[in-house]
Amino acid sequence: TRRRAARYDLNYRLTLAPEAAAQGTVVEISYPGDEVPQRLKVRLPAGIKDGSRLRLTGRGRLKPDQSRGDLVLTVSVGRRPAVDDLWRT
Repeated sequence: TRRRAARYDLNYRLTLAPEAAAQGTVVEISYPGDEVPQRLKVRLPAGIKDGSRLRLTGRGRLKPDQSRGDLVLTVSVGRRPAVDDLWRT
């Protein structure tokens, strides 16, 4: 079942600038593997929204049957600082 398989999934939060979310982008992420960190390039579509989830099948933890769970990316779109915010730093 999906619930049982979820313990083999990896969750990753990805923060994007508003411009990158609007235009689409390719990002390289690094996430924990079974023995060594894994690197992966992910193409994010134009117009991706805050809170969107992308499931990358077979990129998660190793299961007892030697198949893999999924890597689940949750997108967070950061706000662009206002001019006033820049002066407050």
